[in-house]
Amino acid sequence: MKPYQLETIRLFNRLYSYKVIFLYRLPIQLIQDGNGVRFIKSDKLAQTITPLVLTTFRFLSIGWAMFIRMANPDVTLAGRFIILAYQWALATEGISFFMFSMIYMGFDYYLVEAGNLTLPLIDKLEKANYCKLSRRPVMIDYITRILMWAGIVLPAPGILILTLLKLNPGYTIIDFVSSKLQVFEAIRGIRLSPIIWLILNILLFLGRYMVQLIVVMDLFRGFILLAIVSFFGIQVFRNLVDFIDSYFDRVTAVGGETDVTHIQIYRQIEIIYRVPEKINKSGAFLALGMIGASAVFFVYALVRLRSENINIFLPFCGFGVVVSVYIQLLICNYGAHVNEKSTNLLGKFKKWVAKVAERKKRKDLVQTVSSLVPLALLVGVGDVTLFTLEKGKKMFVLRQMLDYSMEAILT
Repeated sequence: MKPYQLETIRLFNRLYSYKVIFLYRLPIQLIQDGNGVRFIKSDKLAQTITPLVLTTFRFLSIGWAMFIRMANPDVTLAGRFIILAYQWALATEGISFFMFSMIYMGFDYYLVEAGNLTLPLIDKLEKANYCKLSRRPVMIDYITRILMWAGIVLPAPGILILTLLKLNPGYTIIDFVSSKLQVFEAIRGIRLSPIIWLILNILLFLGRYMVQLIVVMDLFRGFILLAIVSFFGIQVFRNLVDFIDSYFDRVTAVGGETDVTHIQIYRQIEIIYRVPEKINKSGAFLALGMIGASAVFFVYALVRLRSENINIFLPFCGFGVVVSVYIQLLICNYGAHVNEKSTNLLGKFKKWVAKVAERKKRKDLVQTVSSLVPLALLVGVGDVTLFTLEKGKKMFVLRQMLDYSMEAILT
């Protein structure tokens, strides 16, 4: 693993493990082991069920607040923007709920096993001089690091602004409940000195602020863990497929008919790739949908806020557009690249096998190569596959994201 990636994981464990803020450990932990990383699944039920319960509560709270806002629609731009923000937050919590539900049901076992099989394979290939991976950080490494620091720096001022403007879902729910029940009016009727009322309001404000801050930072922590695992997995499998292709070209260049290392390594990668296939399929479906919706939301907010001369949120919206589009391109390019490269590679294997002189060995190799299948990133839910993310579908996904962005702006 790259030194920069090891430093990123070390920084993640350092920033997001303070027990003062985070009262429980994540169900999947990244443990640095020398120059490598091990994925460890928590065996404690509390660390598995606690995030699921919290994200369920947040999902229901945001959904209730959004329903209240939509039941009393505000025709102003700010009102529509708040409803869109609630919808985006609800979708975010939906993905978090899906992730922790899969972990609670045991599907994280496949991710842990795939990670623990893949990383040692790369170390083994590097030590044997079969492959040399680039040690320089790429764009995705920088984005991961930026997201990690954003989860620490942005929540505090963001929650403070939302709390002062009374735009957070908690205040929406409290305001709605207080309008329906008379108990709040009775509390307001209690005669206390202005200083006591001031102290109580300050304590209430600080309590509400701290709870929301911890909730948002906890949400960031779960998504950053997901981003680290996903981004590193994308780089690893892409590099491995490229390595097999280059290694095979090197073998054929020297006329090696007895070296079948490339076929053995491809079979290993194929087995590892198939281990988390179902959860990857559902994850790809939710990721493409959520990231596409995020891009549409940020584009709409950027254009509308700029037209109304509300410039305070423009940098945040612009950053959201760039990151959303880049991650969408990353996923699409990864799926298209791995599928196209592995398909071409199997075609090269078949041509190479046909040139093997020994008949018995050629027959065995034909059976071996015929059993291999191209690697592909499937998009769907459960056993239902909607499409394979290949080169043609990549343009379909990006075109749909652009079309929805234009429709949102025009309407």
